[in-house]
Amino acid sequence: MSGCSDSSACPVCGLDMTVYTDYKPFDTVNMTCNHCGFNGYVECGMQCDEDRRASWEVDGLDIADFKPLTYEQRREYLDNFTSLCGELSPEDEALYLGLPYKDPNKVIVVVHGGVAEVQHCPRWVNVEIHDFDNDSEDPEIITEYGKSPVSFDACGFNSVRDQVKDILRAKLNGSPDSLSAELTEEIFVALHITPEKQDGPF
Repeated sequence: MSGCSDSSACPVCGLDMTVYTDYKPFDTVNMTCNHCGFNGYVECGMQCDEDRRASWEVDGLDIADFKPLTYEQRREYLDNFTSLCGELSPEDEALYLGLPYKDPNKVIVVVHGGVAEVQHCPRWVNVEIHDFDNDSEDPEIITEYGKSPVSFDACGFNSVRDQVKDILRAKLNGSPDSLSAELTEEIFVALHITPEKQDGPF
């Protein structure tokens, strides 16, 4: 083990929480309070050129020295990041590489007069309504996230999390459900699977 544990007062409840610091593969700090549930950790990402430039200016560096990264540099740095921290979300990866991104779970409805109403929308789909029925040439944009009261299972949809739990439950042969849930969490953490992917379709 490359790190060390200590205790500190939790900022939420004031009781002792565990603080774990590590220096491999780089400096990190993780905090967990078993009393109130507070937790904190190092969240890593990659800034696109626009954000890097803003950080450059905030740090008081000479903007004349700022150079945008080439695509080859971004690709190399992204590969290094992935080997250390896991994959970025598809949207963040496209932003960093300077590529267009289309949300596969987004539906855009354009209305030129009349009324558009979302009557059924699965919870993992984002519907964006562009309503031109106003005095301006610019549309009123209404965003409707999945609002369906119907559960995923009732729609014939099994999330990755539920599917993994079912597999583990069968393999563990009648062990408590809490054990399969705990092992599922460990698998997701080890594979750097984000909560969004865990709740997505299997």
